[in-house]
Amino acid sequence: MNKIIAIASLAVLVSVAATGCGAKSAPSDSLSIADPSDPYSAYLADELLTINSASRELDYRCYADNGYPEYLEVLPAQKANQFRSSASTPDLKTTFRSFSESPWFSSEEDARSKGYGHTVPGLDAQVFSMDSALAKVAADCRESTLKKTSGNEDVVSAYVQVGNSLAEALAVIPNQAKEPGTKKVFECMDKGQYPVDPNGPNKPVGWGVDFGVPLGTEPRMPGAQDLTKGAVTKVIPAQPALRYEPTAKESESAAAMYRCSVETGARDDWVKIINAAKNAALAKHEATLIELNPKIKDLAKSAALTLQANS
Repeated sequence: MNKIIAIASLAVLVSVAATGCGAKSAPSDSLSIADPSDPYSAYLADELLTINSASRELDYRCYADNGYPEYLEVLPAQKANQFRSSASTPDLKTTFRSFSESPWFSSEEDARSKGYGHTVPGLDAQVFSMDSALAKVAADCRESTLKKTSGNEDVVSAYVQVGNSLAEALAVIPNQAKEPGTKKVFECMDKGQYPVDPNGPNKPVGWGVDFGVPLGTEPRMPGAQDLTKGAVTKVIPAQPALRYEPTAKESESAAAMYRCSVETGARDDWVKIINAAKNAALAKHEATLIELNPKIKDLAKSAALTLQANS
């Protein structure tokens, strides 16, 4: 999963993110927002992913036609995931969602299943190459793909940059707004069955307190492979996700954390801060989105038709 392609400095106060440096506090009715509960639904992340993934598939097919059949081998898995593992196909909807998620879980079920640990994401099968000749093939294939599609990379690039700016407006918030809400949540947990101890020895990574419950074992990251051994060009097999399994008591404690986030109002405060930042960022980029959204919609339709005609 890609976070941000090129993110600027995040040393920005939440108040700046929320007010947009003097910009309007919310976009006008001229900007179409698909989901009223999510201001960022005005950004056509799905259409952008459609455009970029279609372009990547055409590239992969071209690589295979020019002496690199390994790309056909990984194409089904990459296509199924819309090439999200490639930096050239940013999944900005997932990026927006990850920055917007409540630090205290999205639901009681989410809390019970995750606990206080971390799952290691899986990886799609991919091609690794040290063949210098591939660079020329890739450049020629890129040119071929652009001839088949609209070739309007400037529009797509400009849209990605807007998406990066929208993500930046949210990226500052977790570090700035998590602490006051967490203080309320911990005070609530202390009054219930699951008190927290800042001086306890059993602190989960990222929390800094002991929740007084046995924890699951963090999954180990796979050992780094020496990719240079074996072949000039080769397929790196997919790696499944390594799930963190919380203990039963840990799940109950995490569920208590979620309930406390609701009862104390910390969750509502978080949503207000996130939506204020989203509205301010959208207002700042409103004119650009009004201009580019119709073009992105057309490019997504064109990309799908082009792919269908060339598959």
